[in-house]
Amino acid sequence: MFDDSEPPDGMQRGLQQVERRRDPRRPCFIPVTYKTSNRVFADYVRNISMGGAFIETAEACMPGEDVAMMFSFPHRDMPIRTKGTVMWKGPQGVGVQFTTPCHELQKMVDSHWSVRMKAFL
Repeated sequence: MFDDSEPPDGMQRGLQQVERRRDPRRPCFIPVTYKTSNRVFADYVRNISMGGAFIETAEACMPGEDVAMMFSFPHRDMPIRTKGTVMWKGPQGVGVQFTTPCHELQKMVDSHWSVRMKAFL
């Protein structure tokens, strides 16, 4: 299953680049707190889709690690929680594939994206 487990543009993927994500990525700047088996981190999601997210971080999460994530959105009292697996790591951060579907997250991503786009119009 491929989704946001592929490295972001700019990372080497060979001569032929094939987009395997099922859901389109959306640029964002969403605070996220996430926990591995032995540490807790606070960073930012730089792009997101229903299948996964790219978390900008200098921390040493390793591919294969399971993470529990908590997203904070503006104008929302309660954070959204979901789980995922680190699929790859690069110099700018990590790609996480969601393992727990979260329809509430989809609504917030769509809403967040709509608000951001209106700000540019």
